[in-house]
Amino acid sequence: MSRLWSLKSRILYAIVALVLLTVGSTLVVLHGKMRDAAARGDYLAKHMNRLLAFQDSVRGSVEFATRTLSRDAKAMAALRSGDVAAMTALAETVRAELSLSMPYDAVCFLGPYAEPLACAGGIENSVFSSKAFDDLRASRFSTGLMAAKPGGLYLFAAQPVSVQGELIGGLFLAAPARYVYADYKQQSDSKKAKQHEAMYVVDGSVRTATFPKEDYGELTKEFAATARSTMEGDTEVRIFDVRGTTRDYHSRVLQGYGPGGQGVIGELVLFRVRSSYEARVYE
Repeated sequence: MSRLWSLKSRILYAIVALVLLTVGSTLVVLHGKMRDAAARGDYLAKHMNRLLAFQDSVRGSVEFATRTLSRDAKAMAALRSGDVAAMTALAETVRAELSLSMPYDAVCFLGPYAEPLACAGGIENSVFSSKAFDDLRASRFSTGLMAAKPGGLYLFAAQPVSVQGELIGGLFLAAPARYVYADYKQQSDSKKAKQHEAMYVVDGSVRTATFPKEDYGELTKEFAATARSTMEGDTEVRIFDVRGTTRDYHSRVLQGYGPGGQGVIGELVLFRVRSSYEARVYE
């Protein structure tokens, strides 16, 4: 009888120990979540770094496509001969092929003064007076961000083309930054309610965003009227409201080419629906 009781006791002790261990582990995990939820700080800063890295990788793709086209025999023959019909047809074909992977708003053949000879896409001709083309006119390659209409912000590359040391023109390709932000949004979270949004802002006005274009005006007004700071643990973070919903946000100044030349061209704002403390604990 004593042996049976001893066995039962050991089993009971083991069960109690397992329960205590489970409860203890749960409390440790919960405490960690409570601590993180209370003081997660400016968590969007690291996501902004990822977005900017992704943006630069797409810019690299635009650069690669531009350099590749500059080595195409048909493209170079058309540019040398000044055959506008041939350049136009090639620009349309190249844009259609490139747009299978991402949209392009400009595939253009340029003259030696960066004047457009043949273009495919919807970018406005006013862009060619930009200081961004000073490099091309000086036979230098350039790439980066460009503020321009109608898309607001573009990732571009401009490749000069010379024959026997004489500049005869160039190639210009541009993809809308909104593509980058829309793609990043889809990758940011599998749950739509938690996905990150982005907007490019110039002098307080939204120029492009992951919101529908018809909402840019409302987004501009809401951001200007409600942007403010609050405390997240020991860290000051920024929030604003859109349609009655509070969003966390983080912003960075963008450098690129604007109407006045190279320099600050606006700011990129990354934002997400702000979750409650309780929701963050149980996420």
